[in-house]
Amino acid sequence: MRALPGVVDVVLDGERAVVKVVRGEEGLPAVISALIRDGVSVRRVEMKKPSLEEVFLSLTGRRLRDENGVKEEITRRNIAIRRARS
Repeated sequence: MRALPGVVDVVLDGERAVVKVVRGEEGLPAVISALIRDGVSVRRVEMKKPSLEEVFLSLTGRRLRDENGVKEEITRRNIAIRRARS
């Protein structure tokens, strides 16, 4: 299924599969067709756009409100600003 256009990730969890697709509304029909072609019984389909928090976490590895990450980032920026001024 990962070979399908737009499929970014596939996670199998028991009888459940979570498929991350770029532009899900376009990629969903191909995913469902591939599952049915492979003999998988599709009982339910749910499409959800990621929240800003989920996107940030996937890109940075930390949460938007991660106190330690925020403090570290502020410290790094302050050091960079001081160096630039010197």
